[in-house]
Amino acid sequence: MFRSRLTPVLPISAFLIPVVACLCSADPGPKRVFAYYQVPALDSAADVSLEAFRDKVTDVSPTILEITDGAGRVEVTPETGYLDILTGCNVSIAPLVRNLKFDKKIAKWALLSPSAQKRTVAGILDVLQKEPRYSGIVVDIENTSPSDRTYYTEFIARLSDALHSKGYKVYAVVGPKEKDIPKSLWVRAFDYKALGRYSDFVILMTYNQHWRGGPPGPCAALDWFESCVKYAVECIPPEKVIVGIPLYGYDWPEDGPATSLTHKKAAALIDRIKPEFIHWHEDWATPWFTYTEKDVKHEVWFEDVRSVEAKLDVCRKLGVGGVAAWRLGDEDPKFWDAIGRYSRGE
Repeated sequence: MFRSRLTPVLPISAFLIPVVACLCSADPGPKRVFAYYQVPALDSAADVSLEAFRDKVTDVSPTILEITDGAGRVEVTPETGYLDILTGCNVSIAPLVRNLKFDKKIAKWALLSPSAQKRTVAGILDVLQKEPRYSGIVVDIENTSPSDRTYYTEFIARLSDALHSKGYKVYAVVGPKEKDIPKSLWVRAFDYKALGRYSDFVILMTYNQHWRGGPPGPCAALDWFESCVKYAVECIPPEKVIVGIPLYGYDWPEDGPATSLTHKKAAALIDRIKPEFIHWHEDWATPWFTYTEKDVKHEVWFEDVRSVEAKLDVCRKLGVGGVAAWRLGDEDPKFWDAIGRYSRGE
């Protein structure tokens, strides 16, 4: 059932923002601004965004590496467009490695076996050493089990030992949590305190609180978002914490899973259906609206500049090391003005 939240309302015109590039001249400043570059590219949006806003970011992570089996073998997607775009820029490039299709069995066996761990570390190091502009590796192993906790920590320790000796950094991507829940299937494997010791930075996936297969709601309600960040900085030195910022939304039909919405798609939907109101949820600091099409009710939650600013304010207050934008090409270009102010300490 769709919930009634009569938290008014903003005029439709406030959300119809043209998706065009803006001029970028500001130095990234003291806070890290990390951006994910999706490979293989779904369209040209990521390239357009990176070209326009490369002066706003300090770190870019192309998703080019995958652990393909339980033996720890690593394969690389041959995509280098981001290297051309970032030529001459003072931006760190750290490729992302993940388990293929976030496969649970691959994650388990690649972590459980010391020989598989060593093979993965060797494969990562080989990729980094072939491209002199690479500064480190982002580890995004997902769909783990609570029993993987010790092995995941051992892997990050092994990887850090090998890479730090060569001058590379290690970024550990972790699921968000408000406390350490012993039986949580998604986040239990992430030992925040241990990962904070071994890695250079810990990147929180503070989004998908509400996801396409669940009930409607924001990607990251502000109270939940703040609670997750607070727990992280209790466990990890705040300067090592990089907080994920969602740049997307979802459209939930009443009778099925949601479809994801980039800002451009959200703006086009608003322009097409012209909802009477776009509501603002005061507690969750997120815009939302409903509409009916072909006799099916829909509920839409998305991010705008105001919701991103609210999350950045939490990051300012808690003194974290920076933010990570998921992902390039999804965003309203005006997000970068807000992120630029944050990175400069404004």
